[in-house]
Amino acid sequence: MKKEGINMVLYNKRGIAIWMSWVLLIAFMVALSAFMNQWITGYSRSTAEDIETTYDEESCTRVALDISGCQESEKLNIEVENNGDLSIDKIIFRLYDLYSEVESKEKEVDIKAGKTKYVEVLKQGTIHMVESIPVLVSDDAVTVCRNKMHVLEDIETC
Repeated sequence: MKKEGINMVLYNKRGIAIWMSWVLLIAFMVALSAFMNQWITGYSRSTAEDIETTYDEESCTRVALDISGCQESEKLNIEVENNGDLSIDKIIFRLYDLYSEVESKEKEVDIKAGKTKYVEVLKQGTIHMVESIPVLVSDDAVTVCRNKMHVLEDIETC
């Protein structure tokens, strides 16, 4: 009698439907994870290629930047001097307040080699330190020269 009960459960249409739903669910999850694996691999490769093209060591060796300035209640007045051989197209400013919270600002400056430009950067609160990172823009790439970052500390009021 016990064997008949087990056979009835195994051959019951409802029991087969439950097992089939689990098998189909697992098969769907395996297929989805294979698709996601292919997508994330391709995405990470393209991102790595983008990162490689945004840093050109040879161009960055020809960049030199010097900043000085003061702060008002709502803005920083910064004098940017390009001491290098290449034009600087943009500058990324990282503003650190008294509590070491960071705010990033990107300004288009277009400073030719050997020239100086005055830049106003909007801010909130009192700024303790400014990091400036030069950015070069060419026809095919944007080069961020992180190794040529210049730091301005203890900024006085104007």
